Amino acid sequence: MQSDQRSAAPLIGRDRETGILHDLLDGAPEQGGALVVRGEAGIGKSALVAAIGRRARERGMLVLSASGVQSEAHLPFAGLHQLLRPVIGGMDDLPPPQRAALEAAFGLSDTAAPDRFLIALATMDLLGDAAVRAPLLIIADDAQWLDRPTIDVLTFVARRLESDPIVLVAAIRDGVESPFDEVNLPELRLH
Repeated sequence: MQSDQRSAAPLIGRDRETGILHDLLDGAPEQGGALVVRGEAGIGKSALVAAIGRRARERGMLVLSASGVQSEAHLPFAGLHQLLRPVIGGMDDLPPPQRAALEAAFGLSDTAAPDRFLIALATMDLLGDAAVRAPLLIIADDAQWLDRPTIDVLTFVARRLESDPIVLVAAIRDGVESPFDEVNLPELRLH
């Protein structure tokens, strides 16, 4: 309970940063986008992305989130499963190869997980279908600790959001290399 109260506290001294994130949300119905929030440990990245998640919910957006933890970084697709769990029922509407790819990735079938590209396509389609009902915010907190297959899927998605009402925000610790760096996403650096 106390951590919930703390995370709901207003952010002090972050007007510029919250303004940038609010602008990103405001534009979501017309054009999706992605943003990397970067800063040192303890600087307030998690508080900032939690605040934007609350704002998105208040605006009627669907919020999907995953939070990386070191103990799961070696488990393929653990972060993606956490992220997609609220919309996993929509897998039934995917084309059979895409549905089979996600089922394999999540251990819902006996087959080995196929190529990550097919899993990324399935994820993009699943998110796009969910965003038809309401604009969507994807939050990847502590993304430096998400498993590599999840990060690969999220970077694929992040580069293809311009035509969907989807916003992706990834919070990453300073000093940690990330595949998000390789796709040249806009960055908000916290000081």
